[in-house]
This record gives sequence, structure tokens and C-alpha cells, in this order.
Amino acid sequence: MDKQNSIQKLISNFSNKLKQKTWYGLFNTSDFDYVEYEKRGGYELYKLSLYLNKAINKRSEKVGETKFVVKDLKGTLVPDAGEVEWIYKLFNRPNKLMSGKQFFSTLQKNKDLIGKAYVYCIYEGTAPELFGNDTGKKTSKITEMHLLDPRAITEVFDKETNQITQYKYQTKTEGVKVYEATQIVRIVRIDPANPLGSETLIEAGRRVISTGIQLDDYQANVLKNGGSVKGILKFKDQTLTQEEVETQKDRYKEQYAGAKKSGIPMFLGGNVDYQQTGLSPEELGYLSSKNCNLNDICIMTGVPKSILGNFDEIKYDNAQASYRIFLQETITPEVKEIVEAFNWTIIPDKYNLSFEEIVPEDKAETKLMLEAGSNSYCMTTNEKRRLLGLDDIKGGDVILVPFSLMPMGSDYNAPAETKLFIAKSFKPIIKEEVRNDYTETQLKYIDQRSKQLEAGVIDFANKQEKRIFKVLSLGKSMKKGVKVELDGIYDEEVSLAVKFITPYLEELISDAGNGALDLLGISKPLTMTETMKKVMESKAKFYAKTTTNTTFERLENTLSAGMEANETIVQLTERVQGVFTEYKTYRAELIARTESTTANNEGLLEGYRQSGVATGKEWIAVMDDRTREEHAMLNGEIVGLNENFSNGLSYPQEPNCRCLIGPAMDEE
Repeated sequence: MDKQNSIQKLISNFSNKLKQKTWYGLFNTSDFDYVEYEKRGGYELYKLSLYLNKAINKRSEKVGETKFVVKDLKGTLVPDAGEVEWIYKLFNRPNKLMSGKQFFSTLQKNKDLIGKAYVYCIYEGTAPELFGNDTGKKTSKITEMHLLDPRAITEVFDKETNQITQYKYQTKTEGVKVYEATQIVRIVRIDPANPLGSETLIEAGRRVISTGIQLDDYQANVLKNGGSVKGILKFKDQTLTQEEVETQKDRYKEQYAGAKKSGIPMFLGGNVDYQQTGLSPEELGYLSSKNCNLNDICIMTGVPKSILGNFDEIKYDNAQASYRIFLQETITPEVKEIVEAFNWTIIPDKYNLSFEEIVPEDKAETKLMLEAGSNSYCMTTNEKRRLLGLDDIKGGDVILVPFSLMPMGSDYNAPAETKLFIAKSFKPIIKEEVRNDYTETQLKYIDQRSKQLEAGVIDFANKQEKRIFKVLSLGKSMKKGVKVELDGIYDEEVSLAVKFITPYLEELISDAGNGALDLLGISKPLTMTETMKKVMESKAKFYAKTTTNTTFERLENTLSAGMEANETIVQLTERVQGVFTEYKTYRAELIARTESTTANNEGLLEGYRQSGVATGKEWIAVMDDRTREEHAMLNGEIVGLNENFSNGLSYPQEPNCRCLIGPAMDEE
């Protein structure tokens, strides 16, 4: 009877644990404690829950990527110079240990997990008595910002006004530090039940998070203890001593415990029965429960499942839409709260801290708008350019329509004041079947010319580097100033750059022009007209000034930074060498490619003009994944020889562009 009661008690205890779903395994009876986990702070739960950890990290990561700017009260962007320069520097590099991205990412984590963030401000002079007063906020500059641990902060309130007067900060090594209210920027997630307090982002989801942790612990211990428990061993004719029970445990562990031994049949000897009592992890719905837990955390944090790496039943288009909604509905409001806190406290009254658009432009939507506007002839050239982020051009406020859209059966004369322009119709001369051959031939020619020009650019950079070292007085700590010394040789360097690039441009344009005439069956050579000479002269000067300006600006910036850091002559020399190393690698390739493509298209256009055959030009894009989307949309567009394409350019000429032009003629 005692033996039967003992077995019955064992089965009863076992069943109770299954019902509670808090049982760890056959040889571990420690129950999971919901209360224990729910009492833990945000940081502890953040470290234990995989989904929560990744969701909080994604939120803070995107907030940290914010590009802060300063605007005046009319909403106009203020450049990062003059009296607002300190604001740009402060938000780009709040202190010596943290970049702006690291700083604001950590700030957002504090706000999410603790419900509040505290920023300690170090003033250039004396801190103002009150935020927002005329003598404080408008004149006091901040030199550094530091994040304080919100768990170590005690807020001191004025009993009469309920205003915070001080903050007491418990440090690990220096005891309690007291900060005045104007030294701290307080960013809080308000608790509706206590407006003077705060609540964490995860407050409402503590049970969800603790459930997820329990599921993980349960599954881990199932594996740890030899797999899911589906039954018990029942000894019929004997009562086991404690030593015998321990022996059976050891034998079971040795033969069947561990994930590698799962599924091995169990062989019973003697008078022993196996009685099924347990459920498998699948029956307990482990994976289903995990997925529900993920959904709840996504709702709580506003982070889509796709961003957390779960793509179950999610299509690409849906993922893209979710990402945009995440930035618009979750991240943008969080950044606005941060901006408002700083505007109220440390930003001068006549300015506002703001930020660049967080949600990226929907290129697919823009493409559809451009196509609809073009196909229905309801958009001007400048309206299309604005959608592409380009500046307006002169004469771009007209709507271009085909000549064939005149009212049927009438001789239509548009009034002088109308903005409607009847465009000519063209057809491409290069047929579709030979277009790829034409493009491939042109690009091979440009590549050859580009390599020749790149070698020339590198040689020019080597010589310029030697001339720079002769002029800069690095050994005298540059007492005259970097800009003064560079300005003294600027005109000479521009002149040398013009002299260098002109022969290349002449040869490139001439060869391309002759090639265009050959293509159109014209046997005469290209004539270098006075107009073309002026165009080449202008292009050479533009090239010389832009390349020289870029080099000199980078030299001035890096050397000024080195001098402020009191660097040695060797270190300053390395800075100069670094500028020219970039010039001779990345910049040389970019310059050569861009100038070769531009000169080639200039030559083609002049050849078309002199042919007497071509009356229009066609934009031909290389249709692959490297092509700019706005250029791909221009592929096949045809305009007159002396007209600009819808993007405002006479021909492809942007950096690293591979687009070409082809000849076209009037539609018969």
C-alpha cells in the first residue's frame, strides 16, 4: 500500500506541474516565477528577451541616424556657420567619447527602457538660472553633453510650484552629485497616471516579455534534461531506496539524456512499465507561442517583424511598406520629442532645432507620378525636375505635347500667352536591334580614353603634391595660416590645370564628333568652330577651378585640424599625403570617367549638328542595376538638338554617369 501511495503521489505531483506549465524537466523541479521577472527593470528584461533586445536596438539605431539641422523661425535652413555653428558641432559630436549617432541611440534606449533620459550640459560660461530666459537661453552656449544613468537620478521638486529645482545623481565613486535644473535636459515618456513621473515603453508588455523568457527557459531545460518528458518509469514489485533512485537517474542520463541521443529506443529490464504522461514541445505549442510573443512585442515597440529578421508570409513590397510606416509612425515622433526638449531648453529663441526627413522618398511612387504626368501631358519640365530633386531651368515652365495632339480637323494656333508648347515628333536613327552594339562600342571607347586621362590626372596630382610641399611652411607651424599660403598659389594651379586638361578635351571631342559623322554617313571631318573652342575653353576652366577648389579645401580642413591638435611636422605631412592619396585613387578615377563621358557626348552632339541629317538627340541609358533610376526613366527620350532633356541637361554629364546620346530625325 505504501508503495502504491508513493507512486500515486509521484504521478499527482508530476501532473500538477504539467498543468502549471512551469515544470523544467524530470530531474529539475524549480518553478518559473512570473513575479520575479516582472519585478525586474527594463535593462534586465532587455538583456533576457531576444525579440525585445532586437526591437529596442532597431528603434535606437534609427533615432541615432537622425541628421539634425537648425532652422530660423520661418522654417528656412540655417547653414552650419556663424552663431549656430556650435549647435551643429554639439549634435554631431556631443562629447569626446561619443559620436552623435552613439549618443542619441543610447538616449533613446534609456527613454524606452527606463522611461526617461537625462542629458548633462556643460556650458561655455555660467549656466543660466532658468531655461528660456533672455540672459540664459539666448546667449549660453553648450560645449559638451553627457548622458546620465536615469536609474541613479533623484528629482528634487519645489513643493509649491511642482517644478524641478535640482537633480541628485548617485555616482559609483564620488558619492552624490547635485546638478541645477538648467544643467540637465530631461526627456520623459509621461505616465498618464502620474504626470510628474514616467513610464517605460515596455510597461504594458511585461507579462508578454516574461512569458517569452519562460518559453525559452522551458525549452532550454527540456533539452538540458534529456528532451521532452512523455512518461514515467513504474516499478511494479519493489520500493526503490534513495540510492537506487539515484542510480536509475544516472543510468538514464548516461544512455538517453542530451539532444544527440533523442529518439533512441528505451529498453526496460525486470518488472518495469512505461506510462505516458507528458506532452511534446509541439503539443505545448512552443513555436506557435513564440510567434505570438513576437507579434505582441512588435505591437508594443512599433517595430515590424521584417525588421527583426522574421519574413514568414511577408512579401518584399509589404516589407518595404512596413519599413516606411515604421520610420514615419514610430521613429519620426520619437525624434520630434527629442527636438522639442532641446528647443525648449538650450536652443536660442530665434532658432529651432529640426531634422532632415527620416522617411526615404518612395522612388516607385515618384516614377509613377512622372510617367502619369508625362503620358497625360499635364506636367511642365520644371515640375518633373522638382520631383527628381533638381533645380528649375529657364524655359522649363511649359508643357510639351506632341504635334499630333492638335484638335482634329482644325488649324490650331495656340495663343501667345499660353504655356502650352507644341513639340516636334522625332524618331531614333539607331534601330533597336543595333542599340546594344552602339552602346557597347561607345562605352569601350570611353573606357579606353578614361584610362588614359586617369593616368594623366595621377601624374598631375603627383606634380601638384610636390609643388604644395614647396610652398607650405610646415616647419614654421604655418604662421601665415593654411588658407593664406594656399591662396598664394591658387591662380597658378588653376592655370596649370587648364593647360593639362585642354589637349585631352580637344582630342576627345574631336574623335567623338568624327565618329558621329561617320555613323551618319558623312565623309567630311568635324570642323572645330569658334563656338566649340569657347565651349572647350569654358569646360577646361570649370574643370580646373573645381578640382583645385576641392584639393585646396581638403588641405585647408585637414591641416587646420592638425594644427589645432598641435600635431608634429611628420603628422601634418601625413595629412597632406592623405589628401593626395585620395586624389590619385578614388578622385582620379571619378574625374577621368566623368570628363571622358562628358567630352564624348559633347563631341557626338556637335557631330550631329554638323551632319545636316540629325535634327534631334536621344537619351540612351545602360539599363542595368548600376544605372540611376532617374536616368533609367529618361531612356529613349528624344528632344531637338538645341533643347534640353526633361532633367534640364543638354546631354549626360553627371559624375560616374554611363549614359550616352544617339542621333534622331524628324518623324516622316
